[in-house]
Amino acid sequence: MQWPEELPQSFLIDGLRYSAGDNVLRTEMSAGEDKTRKRYSKTVDNISGRIFIEGQSEYETLMDFYDSNSASRWDWKHPFTGEVKQFRFLAPPEPRPVSHNQWLVDVNVEVLV
Repeated sequence: MQWPEELPQSFLIDGLRYSAGDNVLRTEMSAGEDKTRKRYSKTVDNISGRIFIEGQSEYETLMDFYDSNSASRWDWKHPFTGEVKQFRFLAPPEPRPVSHNQWLVDVNVEVLV
């Protein structure tokens, strides 16, 4: 499954955030430094950002895509590496109107592969 071509293909730079998954298990020792080890071979990273939606058609496409795929994986270009990765929504898109028929939409996703 692909991110819809009718929607913006990248996040806006303003407000774009990347959070690498925590993969370290720490055990506090009674003396000396903590012991650490990797929990998993790969973690899930999170990306939060905004997209600009213009027109009722784009808005409906986004909301329909979320409604149909809120728990599914889809392919999209990673905003930092440019590689095609699999993504999944962490939360519903949060649209905020900026003018008539234009929205800034907060999108929170996890990068799976």
